[in-house]
Amino acid sequence: MKMKKRLLLIINFTCLVGAVYADEIELQIGDSWAVDGGIFKTGNLPIDYKNNGRQFIIKKADGTFQVLNFENEKSAVNEGLNTTVIVDRTPPVIATEWQEVIQNSNGIKIGPNSQVMLSVNEGVIMLFDANDEMIQVNSNTYLHSFNQISRGITAVAKDDFNNTSHLNVSIQADFEAPQLSWQLKEPAKYKNNQWYAGSSAQVMLSAADETGIDNMLVNGSPINETKESVVMNSGDNIQIVDTLGNSITETISWSEDNEAPYIVVIQDSQQLERVKNIKVAVNEVFEVQTLDAGVGLENQKYKGKDRKWKNLPKKFKFTSKGTYRINVQSKDLVGNELGTMIKVKVKR
Repeated sequence: MKMKKRLLLIINFTCLVGAVYADEIELQIGDSWAVDGGIFKTGNLPIDYKNNGRQFIIKKADGTFQVLNFENEKSAVNEGLNTTVIVDRTPPVIATEWQEVIQNSNGIKIGPNSQVMLSVNEGVIMLFDANDEMIQVNSNTYLHSFNQISRGITAVAKDDFNNTSHLNVSIQADFEAPQLSWQLKEPAKYKNNQWYAGSSAQVMLSAADETGIDNMLVNGSPINETKESVVMNSGDNIQIVDTLGNSITETISWSEDNEAPYIVVIQDSQQLERVKNIKVAVNEVFEVQTLDAGVGLENQKYKGKDRKWKNLPKKFKFTSKGTYRINVQSKDLVGNELGTMIKVKVKR
């Protein structure tokens, strides 16, 4: 803390011959006075010290001093007088301690969590202003929390000797939330303007802010920002907080794929979906495959009379009438499975 400096003024003069009376003294605008080196005060005459033999010091508006002796005529002396007067002309020092701010070569940047503590080495902080609304303080310390945008702070301090100091600090403000973007990692799929995935998925998060990201939380719990992706459930909340306390919270959700793939039969150029029974003629060609309305297929296969699993899609043709069965299995990328059988009735 910067210590206050005092001016040590040595005044040498010879006492005036005869008495000096208060009505002989003229105080001009801006002048102040003290008795026997005490605290300087502003005031107007009359000041009656003519009978107590004390020293009267005038501090003029231009900074010069005049020392007079109030003494009665009987006590007048002509010997030299050496008077020591301690004069305080140094204003108080206003110190600032910033919390939760960014300080760099461009100055000070505040946010919603920022605070500033003001203190003075002597006297009191009289006034404080951060948002064009002057606050009466009258204390040697003052803590201000920034809950809104401010472009600067102003403070006025005063000590017991009426010395006044002013503080003016320009600041920058950042009350904007970070920007968040996200996408799902495969096997999730983005189609028809929405994401498709299972009840849980790998989410790749990206956050940007000019002051930097301080924390990322899923449902209130911090996550490791260095990870490429994080496992989340549809409907979880992600919160991004920057270094100044601005935050954004967003619900991450997608279309949950809980449906198994379904069978599609293409017959006579027509696509029949979710069928279990079909009728065809001898030597008529038809195709069997499976489709998935969500994330897509991982595999699809069938098994016929030779009892071996083979890949779909497959075109079938039966050369003799009768009833045939085709076992079909299919699995999508999030684990939903289809296992069913198509009954094919072949007629002449």
